[in-house]
Amino acid sequence: KNEKFINAYFNKYKNIWYHGDYAKITKNNNYIIYGRSDATLNSRGIRIGTAEIYRVVENLKEVDECLATEFIKNNDTEVILFTKLSKQNSFNNILKDKINYQIKTLLSPKHVPSKIFCVNDIPKTKSGKIVELTIKKLINDQEIKNLTSLANPESLSEYKVIAKKLKFD
Repeated sequence: KNEKFINAYFNKYKNIWYHGDYAKITKNNNYIIYGRSDATLNSRGIRIGTAEIYRVVENLKEVDECLATEFIKNNDTEVILFTKLSKQNSFNNILKDKINYQIKTLLSPKHVPSKIFCVNDIPKTKSGKIVELTIKKLINDQEIKNLTSLANPESLSEYKVIAKKLKFD
């Protein structure tokens, strides 16, 4: 009955719960959750935490939320950024340049994504976590498992169209 739960959270380390987030216990025994440990990007030899990018991009009033992942190209990877915009905003070169400028200035030039796409929705689990690895697998033609955990599986159709564009660029 609890097989899915046990496989999801107790498979990595015997009898230890593992949820995949980086966390820190403070001196007051509080926890700071930093973000997904399995969502670290490695582009052009630089390790990038997706949470770093999210903090910068989601601070822009035009962007509601975003998802960053890797696209494998020519034995290397490129950072691809998907943005869901706030209502009444549209994606154009001015906004694209603003996003890139903010990332370059507040993080580094190596953090700047190769491509930015505007999407209608960011796919998430039923518990509200963004599914970077699912999108990484989708755009890189890898097998995707456990779509039943998605709250909004219909959002993947838009990413499938983008994946085809990425292959032909």
